[in-house]
Amino acid sequence: MLKDFVEIGKLGKPFGISGKLKFSCEDEILQVLKKNKVFFLKRGAHYIPYFVQYIEETHDTLIKIEGFDNPQDAKSCSGNTLYLPIKDLPEIKEKPGLYFSVLKGFSMHDQDNQLIGKIIDVVSMPQQELASVSLSDGNEILIPLHESLIVGIDPDQMIVQLEIAEGLIDI
Repeated sequence: MLKDFVEIGKLGKPFGISGKLKFSCEDEILQVLKKNKVFFLKRGAHYIPYFVQYIEETHDTLIKIEGFDNPQDAKSCSGNTLYLPIKDLPEIKEKPGLYFSVLKGFSMHDQDNQLIGKIIDVVSMPQQELASVSLSDGNEILIPLHESLIVGIDPDQMIVQLEIAEGLIDI
């Protein structure tokens, strides 16, 4: 079931007295969330749906969740990761560079299909996005993400295969 969901963002602190929360995600994902009006939070081994009442885009992006009517309700979800079913993001199969953030949790393989490690985070830099990859020896490295480097993505197996420059992992 884990492979059916992808991380799309994170809930922040409660905002105001009506139960709204600050949250962050990529603009393209925000549009999907506005359209579908549902996201999931992981509770134990299960993904529980929460319904979006509305989203405000001001200085901060705020989300109002149905049934959350005060700061105490909102605080119960503060700091949690939001998930969407991967099927709600069909663009990942056609345009892998569009939603690099959904690759968090995927295994990264090189062009020879050798396991490099697990993507533990995607870091947005002004010039490009980087995958923070946990190697089997416990070290962590940053690997550039660019559409031209992606050989393939298998969302069912949660694998991304990249063309890795020789020596990049040895640095």
